[in-house]
Amino acid sequence: MNGYERTVAAIFKEVRETRQKAATGDWEVPKLFLVERVMPYYGAPHWEKNILQLLKLAPSKEDRKAHISRPVGSRTIVKNTPFMCKMLWQVKHLVKVTPITFPDGEPTEVTTGTHLGRDGVFRKVPPLQVQEQQLLEPATYS
Repeated sequence: MNGYERTVAAIFKEVRETRQKAATGDWEVPKLFLVERVMPYYGAPHWEKNILQLLKLAPSKEDRKAHISRPVGSRTIVKNTPFMCKMLWQVKHLVKVTPITFPDGEPTEVTTGTHLGRDGVFRKVPPLQVQEQQLLEPATYS
């Protein structure tokens, strides 16, 4: 089996697993999407440019006045709603949509220290633990 066949087999295996999860009800619908612009919008129709401006992935008139640029690779977070999915469907060739997952649990109001990776994984960063004895001892430099 060459590399191409292995890649195709992996994709079909993933699709089969996804369909099984959807059929048995094990599928967890993501609440949020991480949307990243991967293609330039030059030459795109005005309605697609308007959608990108609504998603804050293309500069609007106000952004241009404030000298805010939104280059390729700009990211934004959107809710998973039918209206938003319809908008994303219209610009699917210009953006990459990644579901955001919460392996450490969803954040609360008191949650501090979080990190959202480019792969859509939202992690809670544990707070730094410092031993009190180290704080009381004078620093030694060698």
